[in-house]
Amino acid sequence: EVEMVKQRALLAYLAANAGRSIDRAYLAGILWGQRGETRARHSLSQALSALAGRHSALSEALDRTRMSVALKSELMRSDILDMLADAGSTEPSALSRAVGLFQTNVLSEFAFNEAGFDEWATMLREACEQTAVQAGMRYLALDASDRDTQTSRAIARKLLRIDPCNEFAHQALIREHLVAGDVSAALKQAAACRTTLCEELGVEPAPETARLIASIRATRAKVPGPSDLDEDAERERPSIAVLPLQNLTGDGELSHLCQGLSDDVTTELARYRAFFVISRESAFQASAQPDQLGVVCRR
Repeated sequence: EVEMVKQRALLAYLAANAGRSIDRAYLAGILWGQRGETRARHSLSQALSALAGRHSALSEALDRTRMSVALKSELMRSDILDMLADAGSTEPSALSRAVGLFQTNVLSEFAFNEAGFDEWATMLREACEQTAVQAGMRYLALDASDRDTQTSRAIARKLLRIDPCNEFAHQALIREHLVAGDVSAALKQAAACRTTLCEELGVEPAPETARLIASIRATRAKVPGPSDLDEDAERERPSIAVLPLQNLTGDGELSHLCQGLSDDVTTELARYRAFFVISRESAFQASAQPDQLGVVCRR
Protein backbone atom coordinates (compact mmCIF):
# COMPACT_ATOMS: atom_id res chain seq x y z
CA GLU A 1 0.00 0.00 0.00
CA VAL A 2 2.83 2.40 0.83
CA GLU A 3 4.45 1.68 -2.50
CA MET A 4 1.20 2.46 -4.33
CA VAL A 5 1.04 5.82 -2.54
CA LYS A 6 4.64 6.54 -3.49
CA GLN A 7 3.91 5.68 -7.10
CA ARG A 8 1.13 8.27 -7.12
CA ALA A 9 3.44 10.74 -5.38
CA LEU A 10 6.05 10.12 -8.06
CA LEU A 11 3.47 10.76 -10.76
CA ALA A 12 2.34 13.94 -8.99
CA TYR A 13 5.93 15.21 -8.86
CA LEU A 14 6.52 14.47 -12.54
CA ALA A 15 3.19 16.04 -13.52
CA ALA A 16 3.96 19.22 -11.57
CA ASN A 17 7.29 19.36 -13.41
CA ALA A 18 6.03 18.21 -16.81
CA GLY A 19 8.49 18.95 -19.60
CA ARG A 20 11.52 18.94 -17.29
CA SER A 21 14.08 16.15 -17.08
CA ILE A 22 14.50 15.08 -13.46
CA ASP A 23 17.64 13.30 -12.30
CA ARG A 24 16.92 9.72 -11.28
CA ALA A 25 19.14 9.92 -8.22
CA TYR A 26 17.22 12.99 -7.02
CA LEU A 27 13.83 11.33 -7.55
CA ALA A 28 14.96 8.20 -5.75
CA GLY A 29 16.29 10.30 -2.88
CA ILE A 30 13.15 12.34 -2.19
CA LEU A 31 10.83 9.33 -2.23
CA TRP A 32 12.97 6.43 -1.03
CA GLY A 33 15.83 8.27 0.67
CA GLN A 34 15.78 6.08 3.77
CA ARG A 35 16.62 2.95 1.81
CA GLY A 36 20.12 3.84 0.65
CA GLU A 37 21.11 4.89 -2.86
CA THR A 38 21.11 1.47 -4.57
CA ARG A 39 17.79 0.29 -3.14
CA ALA A 40 16.22 3.71 -3.68
CA ARG A 41 17.12 3.70 -7.39
CA HIS A 42 15.77 0.17 -7.70
CA SER A 43 12.50 1.23 -6.05
CA LEU A 44 12.25 4.16 -8.47
CA SER A 45 12.70 1.85 -11.47
CA GLN A 46 10.02 -0.49 -10.14
CA ALA A 47 7.62 2.40 -9.57
CA LEU A 48 8.14 3.76 -13.08
CA SER A 49 7.58 0.32 -14.60
CA ALA A 50 4.42 -0.14 -12.56
CA LEU A 51 3.05 3.25 -13.69
CA ALA A 52 3.86 2.58 -17.32
CA GLY A 53 2.33 -0.88 -17.17
CA ARG A 54 -0.85 0.38 -15.55
CA HIS A 55 -1.63 3.14 -18.06
CA SER A 56 -0.81 2.92 -21.76
CA ALA A 57 -1.14 6.70 -22.18
CA LEU A 58 1.24 7.23 -19.29
CA SER A 59 3.71 4.79 -20.78
CA GLU A 60 3.81 6.94 -23.91
CA ALA A 61 4.11 10.15 -21.92
CA LEU A 62 7.02 8.94 -19.79
CA ASP A 63 10.43 9.78 -21.22
CA ARG A 64 12.92 7.54 -19.43
CA THR A 65 16.67 7.39 -19.82
CA ARG A 66 19.31 5.75 -17.68
CA MET A 67 20.03 9.04 -15.92
CA SER A 68 16.76 10.97 -15.94
CA VAL A 69 12.98 10.84 -16.15
CA ALA A 70 10.52 13.34 -17.65
CA LEU A 71 6.82 13.58 -18.37
CA LYS A 72 6.14 14.96 -21.84
CA SER A 73 4.19 18.16 -21.35
CA GLU A 74 2.45 17.86 -24.70
CA LEU A 75 0.96 14.52 -23.66
CA MET A 76 0.12 15.25 -20.03
CA ARG A 77 -1.70 18.08 -18.26
CA SER A 78 -2.11 18.90 -14.59
CA ASP A 79 -4.33 21.30 -12.66
CA ILE A 80 -1.27 22.85 -11.06
CA LEU A 81 0.37 23.74 -14.36
CA ASP A 82 -2.95 24.94 -15.79
CA MET A 83 -3.43 27.15 -12.73
CA LEU A 84 0.04 28.64 -13.02
CA ALA A 85 -0.47 29.31 -16.72
CA ASP A 86 -3.88 30.95 -16.21
CA ALA A 87 -2.59 33.05 -13.32
CA GLY A 88 -0.07 34.66 -15.65
CA SER A 89 -2.76 35.81 -18.06
CA THR A 90 -4.43 39.20 -18.23
CA GLU A 91 -7.78 37.73 -19.31
CA PRO A 92 -10.52 37.81 -16.64
CA SER A 93 -11.70 34.31 -17.53
CA ALA A 94 -8.18 32.90 -17.12
CA LEU A 95 -7.71 34.60 -13.75
CA SER A 96 -11.01 33.21 -12.46
CA ARG A 97 -10.05 29.72 -13.70
CA ALA A 98 -6.74 29.96 -11.86
CA VAL A 99 -8.51 30.69 -8.57
CA GLY A 100 -11.05 27.95 -9.23
CA LEU A 101 -8.33 25.36 -9.81
CA PHE A 102 -6.61 26.07 -6.51
CA GLN A 103 -7.19 23.52 -3.76
CA THR A 104 -5.91 24.14 -0.24
CA ASN A 105 -5.27 20.43 0.34
CA VAL A 106 -3.18 19.80 -2.78
CA LEU A 107 -0.87 16.80 -2.27
CA SER A 108 -2.08 16.39 1.33
CA GLU A 109 -2.95 12.74 0.66
CA PHE A 110 0.76 11.90 0.57
CA ALA A 111 1.65 11.46 4.23
CA PHE A 112 4.83 9.44 4.54
CA ASN A 113 8.07 10.19 6.31
CA GLU A 114 10.24 11.35 3.42
CA ALA A 115 11.72 14.76 4.20
CA GLY A 116 12.64 15.56 0.60
CA PHE A 117 9.16 15.03 -0.78
CA ASP A 118 7.43 16.62 2.21
CA GLU A 119 9.55 19.77 1.85
CA TRP A 120 8.81 19.99 -1.87
CA ALA A 121 5.06 19.44 -1.33
CA THR A 122 4.95 22.17 1.35
CA MET A 123 6.75 24.64 -0.90
CA LEU A 124 4.46 23.80 -3.80
CA ARG A 125 1.33 24.29 -1.67
CA GLU A 126 2.60 27.68 -0.52
CA ALA A 127 3.50 28.71 -4.07
CA CYS A 128 0.09 27.64 -5.39
CA GLU A 129 -1.69 29.50 -2.58
CA GLN A 130 0.27 32.68 -3.24
CA THR A 131 -0.40 32.38 -6.97
CA ALA A 132 -4.14 31.86 -6.44
CA VAL A 133 -4.37 34.85 -4.08
CA GLN A 134 -2.52 37.09 -6.53
CA ALA A 135 -4.73 35.96 -9.42
CA GLY A 136 -7.86 36.51 -7.33
CA MET A 137 -6.84 39.99 -6.27
CA ARG A 138 -5.98 40.91 -9.85
CA TYR A 139 -9.45 39.78 -10.90
CA LEU A 140 -11.15 41.75 -8.13
CA ALA A 141 -9.14 44.83 -9.11
CA LEU A 142 -10.48 44.74 -12.68
CA ASP A 143 -12.98 47.32 -13.84
CA ALA A 144 -16.54 46.33 -12.92
CA SER A 145 -17.43 46.04 -16.61
CA ASP A 146 -14.82 43.30 -17.03
CA ARG A 147 -15.96 41.25 -14.03
CA ASP A 148 -18.90 38.95 -13.39
CA THR A 149 -20.73 39.65 -10.13
CA GLN A 150 -21.18 36.03 -9.07
CA THR A 151 -17.59 35.20 -9.98
CA SER A 152 -16.32 38.19 -8.01
CA ARG A 153 -18.23 37.06 -4.92
CA ALA A 154 -16.99 33.48 -5.26
CA ILE A 155 -13.38 34.60 -5.66
CA ALA A 156 -13.57 37.01 -2.72
CA ARG A 157 -15.02 34.28 -0.49
CA LYS A 158 -12.33 31.84 -1.56
CA LEU A 159 -9.62 34.38 -0.77
CA LEU A 160 -11.16 34.82 2.68
CA ARG A 161 -11.13 31.05 3.22
CA ILE A 162 -7.41 31.15 2.47
CA ASP A 163 -6.83 34.21 4.64
CA PRO A 164 -9.73 35.62 6.69
CA CYS A 165 -7.68 38.81 7.20
CA ASN A 166 -7.50 39.63 3.48
CA GLU A 167 -8.91 43.14 3.72
CA PHE A 168 -8.97 43.60 -0.06
CA ALA A 169 -11.31 40.60 -0.38
CA HIS A 170 -13.54 42.00 2.39
CA GLN A 171 -13.73 45.31 0.52
CA ALA A 172 -14.63 43.52 -2.71
CA LEU A 173 -17.52 41.67 -1.04
CA ILE A 174 -18.77 44.87 0.57
CA ARG A 175 -18.81 46.60 -2.83
CA GLU A 176 -20.57 43.67 -4.48
CA HIS A 177 -23.31 43.78 -1.84
CA LEU A 178 -23.70 47.52 -2.43
CA VAL A 179 -23.95 47.03 -6.18
CA ALA A 180 -26.72 44.49 -5.52
CA GLY A 181 -28.47 47.05 -3.32
CA ASP A 182 -28.10 44.92 -0.18
CA VAL A 183 -26.93 47.52 2.33
CA SER A 184 -27.59 45.22 5.30
CA ALA A 185 -25.32 42.51 3.88
CA ALA A 186 -22.64 45.13 3.15
CA LEU A 187 -22.75 46.27 6.78
CA LYS A 188 -22.51 42.68 8.02
CA GLN A 189 -19.47 42.10 5.83
CA ALA A 190 -17.91 45.31 7.10
CA ALA A 191 -18.52 44.19 10.70
CA ALA A 192 -16.96 40.78 9.94
CA CYS A 193 -13.94 42.53 8.43
CA ARG A 194 -13.41 44.75 11.47
CA THR A 195 -13.92 41.90 13.95
CA THR A 196 -11.49 39.60 12.14
CA LEU A 197 -8.78 42.24 11.83
CA CYS A 198 -9.11 43.24 15.48
CA GLU A 199 -9.16 39.68 16.83
CA GLU A 200 -6.54 38.16 14.54
CA LEU A 201 -4.12 41.04 13.98
CA GLY A 202 -5.03 43.55 16.65
CA VAL A 203 -5.51 46.33 14.07
CA GLU A 204 -8.34 48.51 12.85
CA PRO A 205 -9.47 48.45 9.19
CA ALA A 206 -7.42 50.51 6.75
CA PRO A 207 -8.58 54.08 5.94
CA GLU A 208 -10.03 52.93 2.61
CA THR A 209 -12.20 50.34 4.39
CA ALA A 210 -13.23 52.91 7.00
CA ARG A 211 -14.32 55.32 4.22
CA LEU A 212 -16.25 52.51 2.57
CA ILE A 213 -18.04 51.70 5.82
CA ALA A 214 -18.87 55.37 6.33
CA SER A 215 -20.36 55.55 2.84
CA ILE A 216 -22.51 52.48 3.58
CA ARG A 217 -23.92 54.05 6.72
CA ALA A 218 -24.59 57.26 4.84
CA THR A 219 -26.43 55.31 2.15
CA ARG A 220 -28.44 53.41 4.73
CA ALA A 221 -29.46 56.63 6.47
CA LYS A 222 -30.99 57.88 3.23
CA VAL A 223 -33.10 54.77 2.71
CA PRO A 224 -35.89 54.48 5.31
CA GLY A 225 -37.77 51.25 5.72
CA PRO A 226 -37.50 47.82 7.35
CA SER A 227 -33.71 48.00 7.33
CA ASP A 228 -33.78 50.94 9.73
CA LEU A 229 -34.16 48.89 12.88
CA ASP A 230 -33.20 50.51 16.15
CA GLU A 231 -30.57 48.81 18.28
CA ASP A 232 -33.08 47.16 20.63
CA ALA A 233 -35.02 45.64 17.74
CA GLU A 234 -31.77 44.51 16.17
CA ARG A 235 -30.79 42.67 19.31
CA GLU A 236 -34.19 41.00 19.55
CA ARG A 237 -33.85 39.35 16.15
CA PRO A 238 -32.98 35.64 16.42
CA SER A 239 -29.46 34.73 15.32
CA ILE A 240 -28.51 31.93 12.94
CA ALA A 241 -25.02 30.50 12.47
CA VAL A 242 -24.36 28.16 9.53
CA LEU A 243 -21.66 25.79 10.71
CA PRO A 244 -19.27 24.14 8.22
CA LEU A 245 -20.67 21.01 6.58
CA GLN A 246 -18.71 17.80 7.05
CA ASN A 247 -17.36 15.84 4.09
CA LEU A 248 -18.39 12.24 4.79
CA THR A 249 -17.47 10.88 1.35
CA GLY A 250 -13.86 10.12 2.19
CA ASP A 251 -12.80 12.05 -0.93
CA GLY A 252 -10.73 15.04 0.19
CA GLU A 253 -11.17 16.75 -3.18
CA LEU A 254 -14.87 17.28 -2.39
CA SER A 255 -14.18 19.31 0.76
CA HIS A 256 -14.39 22.56 -1.18
CA LEU A 257 -17.99 21.69 -2.12
CA CYS A 258 -18.92 21.58 1.57
CA GLN A 259 -17.35 25.01 2.07
CA GLY A 260 -19.18 26.37 -0.97
CA LEU A 261 -22.54 25.01 0.22
CA SER A 262 -22.05 26.61 3.64
CA ASP A 263 -21.28 29.92 1.93
CA ASP A 264 -24.36 29.68 -0.30
CA VAL A 265 -26.68 28.85 2.62
CA THR A 266 -25.29 31.77 4.63
CA THR A 267 -25.73 34.14 1.68
CA GLU A 268 -29.32 33.09 1.00
CA LEU A 269 -30.34 33.30 4.68
CA ALA A 270 -28.88 36.80 4.88
CA ARG A 271 -31.57 37.97 2.45
CA TYR A 272 -34.22 37.60 5.17
CA ARG A 273 -34.45 40.47 7.63
CA ALA A 274 -36.42 38.48 10.20
CA PHE A 275 -33.23 37.17 11.75
CA PHE A 276 -29.56 38.00 12.09
CA VAL A 277 -27.15 35.74 10.17
CA ILE A 278 -23.72 35.33 11.72
CA SER A 279 -20.89 35.96 9.24
CA ARG A 280 -19.24 32.93 7.69
CA GLU A 281 -15.88 33.69 9.30
CA SER A 282 -17.35 34.03 12.81
CA ALA A 283 -19.43 30.85 12.41
CA PHE A 284 -16.43 28.83 11.23
CA GLN A 285 -14.30 30.13 14.09
CA ALA A 286 -17.04 29.26 16.58
CA SER A 287 -17.31 25.72 15.17
CA ALA A 288 -13.73 25.13 16.29
CA GLN A 289 -14.70 26.25 19.82
CA PRO A 290 -18.26 24.96 20.49
CA ASP A 291 -18.36 26.61 23.91
CA GLN A 292 -18.11 30.01 22.19
CA LEU A 293 -21.03 29.47 19.80
CA GLY A 294 -23.59 30.94 22.21
CA VAL A 295 -21.45 34.06 22.63
CA VAL A 296 -21.20 34.53 18.86
CA CYS A 297 -24.93 34.07 18.33
CA ARG A 298 -25.76 36.58 21.09
CA ARG A 299 -23.53 39.10 19.27
